[in-house]
Amino acid sequence: MDTRSIERQLLEQLPDLAWVQVKNRGIKVEIQVMERDVEETSAQGAGHVYAKRDGLVTELLVLQGTAQIREGDTVRKDDLLISGMYYDRQGRRQFGAARGIVKARVWYQAVGEASLVRWEARKTGIRHRQYVLTIGPFSIPLGRSYPRETHQIIKRSWQLYLGSAMAPLSWTRLDYEEVEWTAEGIPASEAERTAYELAWESLARQGVERDKILEEKRTVEPLTDADGIRVTVQVEVLEDIGQFLGQ
Repeated sequence: MDTRSIERQLLEQLPDLAWVQVKNRGIKVEIQVMERDVEETSAQGAGHVYAKRDGLVTELLVLQGTAQIREGDTVRKDDLLISGMYYDRQGRRQFGAARGIVKARVWYQAVGEASLVRWEARKTGIRHRQYVLTIGPFSIPLGRSYPRETHQIIKRSWQLYLGSAMAPLSWTRLDYEEVEWTAEGIPASEAERTAYELAWESLARQGVERDKILEEKRTVEPLTDADGIRVTVQVEVLEDIGQFLGQ
């Protein structure tokens, strides 16, 4: 069964269809169709279909216009895929809105990095306390402050309202707990998983869905300037790369 020939005949004989796909399911044939939006089509001006990404063309279905590529071609972003120029049944040259489906194998890449060291804060048991009195825009510290790099700070404040004629008054207590930072090693397998998930978060932001990938490649390498791991993920998906641009 020549499914492509059947698809083209259906599109020619039924002008209200925008897309047809015929699949041979053993002793059954499945036909999927999509109706054309007449209002949208009539409002769309003349133009061409260009590639929005690099890819290897696997399926080409021209609904209107003239194909500029063939299945099996490798195309680059912004290449012309379907021209809006075509000849009608009377042989007259026309310029309209190119329409069609151009499915291609497309590659995406993302990188994730993770450290092999985790810094943990351990309390030394040494505590300090400081008070700050605030009157309107002015603050008066009572006692010494300590650096945040070596101390965890617990802050608690009280406010006193003395009426609209008086400046607002607040009293703040700062409790400083001294800490020492110690480095703990992270297993390479755990760091690799973290970097891998970070790479996939980047792929997801690019619109890649995990359940639609055709092939995935993962490259793991150490970071030369730090104690960590870099994971590069390359995936291949099948998607319609056509993008209409009016002239």
